[in-house]
Amino acid sequence: MNFIAKQTVGAWLTLGAIVLTLVGAILYGVNTSSGYYTDVVSASLVACTVIAMIAMVAVLVLSQFGFDGLVGKVVGIAVDLLKIVVPMLLFLALFGFVSTRIEGLAYIYGSNEEILATIQTPENLGSTYVAITGFVFYGIAAVVAVAAAFFRAKKENA
Repeated sequence: MNFIAKQTVGAWLTLGAIVLTLVGAILYGVNTSSGYYTDVVSASLVACTVIAMIAMVAVLVLSQFGFDGLVGKVVGIAVDLLKIVVPMLLFLALFGFVSTRIEGLAYIYGSNEEILATIQTPENLGSTYVAITGFVFYGIAAVVAVAAAFFRAKKENA
């Protein structure tokens, strides 16, 4: 219980961002395995997501230790840089996700009346719903990561 009492809102926001990013990544994986977007995978999106999650875990872990002297200053700077890089990576992942799906969304929802019945199949509509839900999770994760960057992850005196 003492460990939990030492955590600040920054740690909880970072943990929330990790969970939201994981859900977004799972939705992306589901979205690339069925429906209209089968096998439409962006390597840069996956890389940004993985690096962002590793960086968030590193922020949480490094913040738990009290380093002194030069090592403490270097670790502090590294943690601060990671807090800046994480939202950037999550926004890049979000933009990559949207850019790989926007043409399909326009095709499925904006086609001519004559061919809508053949395009708007339940499988295609389901894949667009999953894509839009993934956009939302990545977006919320990025905003939460921005908010987490303004807080320390561990109480100073605890």
